[in-house]
Amino acid sequence: MDLPREHAEHTVLVPTNDTKTKLVGRDGQHIRLLESLTGTDLVFDTEQPNVLIISTHDPVRRETARIAIESLLASRKITAANIEKQVLTAENDVLKDLRQTGEKAVSSLKIGFMHPDFMKLIGRLKFRTSYGQNMLSHSIEVAQMCGVMASELGENVRLAKRAGLLHDIGKSIDHEIEGTHVEIGAALAKAYGEDPVVINAIAAHHGDVEGTSPIATLVATADSVSGSRPAPGVNQSKSTSTDFIVWRKSQTTTPVSRIVTLSKPVVKFESWFSLKCWMTMPAPN
Repeated sequence: MDLPREHAEHTVLVPTNDTKTKLVGRDGQHIRLLESLTGTDLVFDTEQPNVLIISTHDPVRRETARIAIESLLASRKITAANIEKQVLTAENDVLKDLRQTGEKAVSSLKIGFMHPDFMKLIGRLKFRTSYGQNMLSHSIEVAQMCGVMASELGENVRLAKRAGLLHDIGKSIDHEIEGTHVEIGAALAKAYGEDPVVINAIAAHHGDVEGTSPIATLVATADSVSGSRPAPGVNQSKSTSTDFIVWRKSQTTTPVSRIVTLSKPVVKFESWFSLKCWMTMPAPN
């Protein structure tokens, strides 16, 4: 899924001093109205006077403010009435984008029906980053890894991908609700009627509770692999290694007969194919 860099931007360039004066308004009326309607703080950079910084902990509000301000500048009609109109239009556009992004993610992974409001929360991950990674890209990557490994192990592929996609869903609103993203995510999954296996996988992916299924282990493994890989634009001078647990099949009648703990450079997993090849390698004695 393509996630343009502009979704993470938190500044807007105001082209001229005359436009800047109009945007601020008499006695700062226009800029204060924008702050009130978008729930953000708007401050001009002291070193670059024509760069407007959008400050907020809510990435969706930041995106709404960015779209509204850019639309105002493009229209060249900066009045109180037009500010209200552009903010309302931006809010509707962002909400529509959240829904469409969530629907696209769920549809592309082929994981079945999901509550529309839950898909909007997935869409919010598009504007959330953690340790340099876009959270939607990370969640989709974890879901795909879980699907590959579940297929190799004879586990429920759809359930594994669903758990992988939702494992960090708490990060979509963790700036609004008290609690860790793990606690919030498990509570959301339970509220929206997700399978107990999915709920447990979310709750267990950082070791806060014990995993009750192989899928919980697959989610924790895929999260570790994806989260440890260098994010775009982040310098990393040496390969990162991680210890992780992988459930492996055997020729016995027991579906999962042993747990193999291995340590490998996670940067080697640059594709699902390479991960699948690693999964099919003989386990060490």
